[in-house]
Amino acid sequence: MIPTIWLINIWLVHHWFMDNWPAWKMVPKTAEEIAEEHAAEKAKVADVRWNPSLGWGLGVGALCGIAVYFITLEVLPWVYKNITVIR
Repeated sequence: MIPTIWLINIWLVHHWFMDNWPAWKMVPKTAEEIAEEHAAEKAKVADVRWNPSLGWGLGVGALCGIAVYFITLEVLPWVYKNITVIR
């Protein structure tokens, strides 16, 4: 269990860095700013198209998936042989 003093210290550090940093205060966004950000994000999401640079991620993801598949095929029999869950 975490001693209470640790929790208090964490809270104080969080408070200092979030609200009391010198020359910087967190100011809540206005409804207009939130609406502008939401509209910009919505337009960005609606404009997603295939890009050749996405191919690298697709290729790396496929290779990693295949590697994980074959590693799992090699590791699972060893796990089943050496670990007894139910006797």
